[in-house]
Amino acid sequence: MSALSLRLPKSLHEQLREVAQEEGISVNQFIMLAVAEKVAALSAIEFVNVHHLRFGQIIKIRALFLPLRCVC
Repeated sequence: MSALSLRLPKSLHEQLREVAQEEGISVNQFIMLAVAEKVAALSAIEFVNVHHLRFGQIIKIRALFLPLRCVC
């Protein structure tokens, strides 16, 4: 793992803390998951563009990258 210093507006930081708490995870975990989701989504888009997939195939691939929600 590596460290990253991140500057956020106070209001966004407060929202981040609230959402992470609601999800039952740390702010660190929330940021890591958000970054991982974004990177995966961008990688999927690039994959689709490179391989020129049809719409039906795209829908199946997109379903793999939908965020999971805790229903606690």
